[in-house]
Amino acid sequence: MTTPTPTPKRSEQVRICPGCNKIKFLEKEYYRAGKYFQRHCKPCHNALRKNYAIGTIYKKTPTGFFKLSQDKQEGIKKALEENKKLSVIARDYGVKYRTLLKWRADKKAPFENAESINN
Repeated sequence: MTTPTPTPKRSEQVRICPGCNKIKFLEKEYYRAGKYFQRHCKPCHNALRKNYAIGTIYKKTPTGFFKLSQDKQEGIKKALEENKKLSVIARDYGVKYRTLLKWRADKKAPFENAESINN
């Protein structure tokens, strides 16, 4: 025996929940965020919440200077110590000149400990 489907009034909106495959009223049986409703009904949404991974640790991916290979990092640091021009460093190590300028302006690695490099 199947449960009878609710007959909505003309002003009420309904949706089929993909979790339980039942027709339910939006206003009464769905959570709302602003002017939008959740995809699943309240019981299905709460059941799905229990499946969330608790204590998941996200590993920060390296960006910028640290994304370069170790050889390039050491080479750039050595070239900066030798006071080579940034344009030469950019050409030799395949890094954009504008990127080196941005790292220098933001005092990011490898420029974080450099006194003043004006080339």
